[in-house]
Amino acid sequence: MVRKDLSPIIIFKYYATINFMPIAKDLLKILACPKCKGDVKENRMFLVCDNCKLAYPVLENIPDMLIDDAWPLEKAKKVNFKHTLKL
Repeated sequence: MVRKDLSPIIIFKYYATINFMPIAKDLLKILACPKCKGDVKENRMFLVCDNCKLAYPVLENIPDMLIDDAWPLEKAKKVNFKHTLKL
């Protein structure tokens, strides 16, 4: 539960650093896998392409959609779709 007396900036920093912020639904609708151009879905701290079996990390609410930075899906599953990467 989030305290109501905290400012939105503090709340954002809490979720961005401790947990994760969900990607805006409008942005998620237009994002595509850079490798196969297929749909991606959000899974915790990653955007996942089921076609390519790749997981693209989301760093401080910014998707890293570079193919070279993508994780194999099995690696992301092993860490429960969480990472400690920073911008």
